[in-house]
Amino acid sequence: MDIRDYSSESTYKNIPGLSECDTSKCAGKEAAIRTTLGGCLFFLLHSIAIIGVQATDDPRLKCHTHCWPVQVLAWVVLEVASFLLPSEAVQVYFQLARIAAGAFLVLQIVCLLDVVYKWNEAWLGHETLFFKLALITVSFLAYGASFVGVGVLFYVFAPAADCSLNIFFVVFTLMCMLGYSAISLHPKVNAGLLTSGLIFGYSVFLCWSALLSLPPKAHCAFSNEGGGEGGDENNVQAIKVVGFMLALGAALVATVRTAEDGAEGVYSVESSTTAYRADLLHLTFALGCTYIAMLLSAWSLNGTSEEWELDRGWISVWVKIVAQWITGFIYTW
Repeated sequence: MDIRDYSSESTYKNIPGLSECDTSKCAGKEAAIRTTLGGCLFFLLHSIAIIGVQATDDPRLKCHTHCWPVQVLAWVVLEVASFLLPSEAVQVYFQLARIAAGAFLVLQIVCLLDVVYKWNEAWLGHETLFFKLALITVSFLAYGASFVGVGVLFYVFAPAADCSLNIFFVVFTLMCMLGYSAISLHPKVNAGLLTSGLIFGYSVFLCWSALLSLPPKAHCAFSNEGGGEGGDENNVQAIKVVGFMLALGAALVATVRTAEDGAEGVYSVESSTTAYRADLLHLTFALGCTYIAMLLSAWSLNGTSEEWELDRGWISVWVKIVAQWITGFIYTW
């Protein structure tokens, strides 16, 4: 973020490729993307090096569990090399990263649904009173928190009747809730309300995240701008910093959890086999790097971002809305 927001023209004038940018903000945005390129290449090459490894005595596994000085050196070399590439190469990476980041979002959704279903099946498999009460309680809390979230969405993002697009997103989220609940309670499914409640909550989160990504000048967009009194400017900056840290932290946690969920359970845990697929783990981290690149650039190389601004723009809005729709499609399917 320091690279993107606090860059100067003198910083990049001697770096190949970045000198083509006519402003420091342009160079800063591309530099941030180049940083993710270095990480993506590191994890992708790591995945290729250990592809198919499942035996604990496979010498290639040491590339994953040992050789840390070599790994750190390789990462540094790739990061430096990413800044020596011409701008055209970075643009190609960015277009490929858009597709890879979309794949990462879909993988994240699939892993989330898998966790929800396993959670529900585990609790339904117990006939004791404790698990029945726990199932009812968590379902109630999930629905309650989701309805509160919908209320907040209406209050913050749809304060007037002319906020038609925002109202559509929120109302559609509510309609999805009705569909999820009907499917879960259908006699042929009979899955209870835990899965539908959790997916409803995730849909509300995606709707909130999409509306929060609206461009500052968009109609009915959320704005942190104060009235200019006293320390309002400092308060706004603090809110931006905290919001950025939370959003980036959530992205990093999502990357780690998706990688762990996607890699584990592929092979049986035996003394001679690995407990998870290390190649898939690194592949997921590579996809996660492309997703971070999209967050830093708002899915577009055009334009610039304000200080401590993360993932704001119309492309970001529709990516999250489509992710919500894909979640509903996979859940109903």
